[in-house]
Amino acid sequence: MAGTTLYCFHHAGGTEWQFRSWQSRLQASVRVIGVPVECRTGEGQTIEDMAARALEFLKSAHLPTAAFYGHSMGGHVAYEVCRLLLERGLDLPSAVILGGSPAPGSIPDSGEALRILQETEPVPAFLPGYIAERTAAGVRRACAYSPPRDKIPLQLDLIRGTKDTLVNIRRMQQWEEYCGPTPRYHQVVGGHLFHRTALDDFMTVLEHLVPLNAHSAGTAAAS
Repeated sequence: MAGTTLYCFHHAGGTEWQFRSWQSRLQASVRVIGVPVECRTGEGQTIEDMAARALEFLKSAHLPTAAFYGHSMGGHVAYEVCRLLLERGLDLPSAVILGGSPAPGSIPDSGEALRILQETEPVPAFLPGYIAERTAAGVRRACAYSPPRDKIPLQLDLIRGTKDTLVNIRRMQQWEEYCGPTPRYHQVVGGHLFHRTALDDFMTVLEHLVPLNAHSAGTAAAS
């Protein structure tokens, strides 16, 4: 059947439910599904743990007719899922789009990352305290993520917020050490959480990156 399923991986402190509104904003041929990657306690989890959980969720998915979108920490999870797919000789999705996601190892100091986020993207005071705790835990696991520097055969589309002081262009360009061919770069006028605070502009970019008939452009794992 023609069309694409867009699997979405949430940022630190988010949930898979945050992508529900996207369905009405994209083409009718695109189906949006949030991937449950995180146990709600988040205790003892790594990016690798979350990717293994996501892969279990995706085990019946037809990935040549799918695309991935991962935001910030979710970008690391999406990339790790692709690494696991390659290791197992399975198909990759037709498109992999990462937003506000620094390359692994480009922000080694989670304390610095948390300070910047607290200054520029603070958790609203009315939200429960556990949201802030989950956000901090997610930032720490993203900073600790250290996959092999193997250039997996994957074309990444990387989106950065022009007002994002955490993920600068240098930190994003370091993804070139982890994939080939060279990623494609895109910008949205917004901060680190531009997929929430600059949604209209972001959707304009995203709708041009998600293939409408992914089955005709599927990317197979290397044999």
